[in-house]
Amino acid sequence: MTSTTPTMEIDKLAAGVKILMTGTELIISLSDGDLMASPINPTPGTSLISMRLSELPDYISTQTIVFEDPKALEEYFNSNSTHPKATRLRLVPMHRFINGPFPSVSSAGISSSGWTRQSLNQPAEVREFYQAMPFPYPSLEFVSIDHITYPEGQEFITLIADWRAACRAVPRGHRVQEITFDLNGSKKLNSSYVSRVVQLVSTVFAVKAGGPFYSRLRENEAYPFKDRVMGALA
Repeated sequence: MTSTTPTMEIDKLAAGVKILMTGTELIISLSDGDLMASPINPTPGTSLISMRLSELPDYISTQTIVFEDPKALEEYFNSNSTHPKATRLRLVPMHRFINGPFPSVSSAGISSSGWTRQSLNQPAEVREFYQAMPFPYPSLEFVSIDHITYPEGQEFITLIADWRAACRAVPRGHRVQEITFDLNGSKKLNSSYVSRVVQLVSTVFAVKAGGPFYSRLRENEAYPFKDRVMGALA
């Protein structure tokens, strides 16, 4: 026996699709290898709609596309499938730290495991992490990277590596004209960490741009050290 979708459910789905097609922003996520688009602020009472980006018409390229996950941005540029290419992006590079804990920097419990500032075999990501540290910390000269916080060392290394991979995927001559950086998740992060990621991404996009390019912070940016971060924008 074939079941039918109730009229009310069809109406909700139709309303959700309308939001997806006519909204000003779409958030892009990665699900089982597919780039999925969802409305950034769905109307209350409508079903949450998520569609493959490749199934949407090209005219949505006039909308702002939002990325919170650098792996989704990497796939957006690496994907061979045809999907709309937006000229405006909003990136939330510190999104993964929104609910992350921020322990205090402490030398207590430091062991001999893990890299230190003086390690000779540091990978490039580890060296970059130490270069971004808000020194001076004279008493922590030999601190293990696993004990450095704001944010925790390994998480920051992973974050930098993921955004670097996304930047490598950006093609030369790309059509992105504007990037708005949303620092949601930065909380009390030292501005040197935030600036490093923002500088990396904005510089690569600027260098590879096929035309005019501009990067900025969102107008209502609440990050308390935003003035310091603005200097890192390309």
